Amino acid sequence: MKKTVLVPILAAMAVLCSGCGREIEDNREIKRSVTDEMTTGDETLTDEETTAEETLTTTAVTTTTAVTTTKATTTKAASTTAPKPVPKPEEVNITYYTDHEVYSKVPLKDMIVESNAELKEPDKLLDTSVLGDHEVKIKCIYDGAECEKTLNYTVRDTTPPTVLYSGEVTNITTGSYFDINSCIGYGDNYDSSPEMTYEGYVDTSAEGSYPLTVYVTDMFGNSTSWDMTVNVYDYLPASGEVTPRIGFGDFVDTYAGEGRHFGIDVSRWQGDIDFNAVKAAGCEFVIMRIGIYSGGELSIDRYYYNNIGNAKAAGLKVGVYFYSTDNNEADVRAHAKWVAETLDGEELDFPVAFDWENFENYQNYGMSIHDLNCFYQDFKEELKKSGYDTMLYGSKNYLENFWEYPDDEYVWLAHYVSDTTYPGKYRIWQRCGWGLINGIYGDVDLDILYE
Repeated sequence: MKKTVLVPILAAMAVLCSGCGREIEDNREIKRSVTDEMTTGDETLTDEETTAEETLTTTAVTTTTAVTTTKATTTKAASTTAPKPVPKPEEVNITYYTDHEVYSKVPLKDMIVESNAELKEPDKLLDTSVLGDHEVKIKCIYDGAECEKTLNYTVRDTTPPTVLYSGEVTNITTGSYFDINSCIGYGDNYDSSPEMTYEGYVDTSAEGSYPLTVYVTDMFGNSTSWDMTVNVYDYLPASGEVTPRIGFGDFVDTYAGEGRHFGIDVSRWQGDIDFNAVKAAGCEFVIMRIGIYSGGELSIDRYYYNNIGNAKAAGLKVGVYFYSTDNNEADVRAHAKWVAETLDGEELDFPVAFDWENFENYQNYGMSIHDLNCFYQDFKEELKKSGYDTMLYGSKNYLENFWEYPDDEYVWLAHYVSDTTYPGKYRIWQRCGWGLINGIYGDVDLDILYE
């Protein structure tokens, strides 16, 4: 194993991006060297070699002794202790992780492995928003006095692209055009346009089953792959599956418990709704779509005004959600302002929900995973200016594998199972999309609110 030696001045790499983060990986790198204000050596490693080994960074330890003086007077003698001298940086011994993943959320206390000093700001976050070599000045208490210590670290991207929709089994008809990008979804935490290739072929002129292996690689060579099968049919087979509907009364009986409240969410697809009948069926709240941005067009849900007026008149608690396909900051901020203007001071019982769910073709939007996480924060920030809080809507899969730090947000979880296994925090659970309730003709989403 080769040694890693820190060079006197670390080259700055400036890859600009905004600053949200991802949880620090367990395989973070540690370096060891003896330093004063700088470290020297005779050997360096490439990025790839550095990632593969563990080293430690420490600084030399010395001791300091406070000086005590005695002052005599004609009336009495008094003993006083002079202020302790400010420790020198080389007196502070710190072992710390030096390699960190881009956008990772690293408080200083997690950066430090071992130290003979006490951190003054242990929860201060390390800046991991820019790739390359950096330094951070940390404040310490050593031998009862405060001092400042400079630590050097490197930010890297070692995370492979994420498969958002695998298209594991895709069925198409003979004679159709096969576009793999319409069958799969993928994204990268840093790279907004990772490269996709695949092995195999699909002959749409003849029925058959065609296996493919898909590869997605980001700009730093991090890669992920998966297998999928494309079936070509003269006529697409019927699924033969019938989804059983859940009556609202049965829904309440099944999940009743202390601190739980039951409701629905609706849009224009539910048509005209009799909210008095909905309320009489035991429904306590309704979250309705206020608008949608899709295909480059922004529009209000044509039933929004009827829904919010009639739901409030029936005595139901109300909230709204905005369906978004935004892929840049300017649009997401403009649409958040539009939501606030459309609400026009309307009092809500829930935060405004941000609903972005076109992950099956995510690569076509030209943004990294981190980008959309930041756009949600922009949406949230813009609505806050108008006095409205925000919540994040997402399925279990994407809350776990796409959204950064969902536990920091008010979450509306979508998970269509009888008992959710989502390990994170959530306030509302969307149980299914095939509920039945008096006052609505056809299916409706069923939701549980947890106090």
